[in-house]
Amino acid sequence: MSQTVLTPSGASDILYDKSMSSESRINARLDKPLARKVSLVCKRTHRSVSQLVKESLTRFCDEQLREGGEPLALLKAAGFVGCVDGPADLSSSYKKELTGSLGRKA
Repeated sequence: MSQTVLTPSGASDILYDKSMSSESRINARLDKPLARKVSLVCKRTHRSVSQLVKESLTRFCDEQLREGGEPLALLKAAGFVGCVDGPADLSSSYKKELTGSLGRKA
């Protein structure tokens, strides 16, 4: 059984994506306090560093995507939805509205 030792140096923060592999590899630099925390959590939960990182990243990414990853949510948060006055059915009647508008300008 191999043991993973966390060190604050000697690693990069680059995500390696090998096209021939179904997995990606991440190397990250951790400061000493974080490395100690990770090591302690791994011991307490009987998980490998890889398992802990996968679970943590999954939770973080899911939370970030849930909090505003949807295009409609982003547009609403930016104030784009409902910021213009016009007919309520404009998305379906825009051609009629545009033709009428252009006819009035001629």
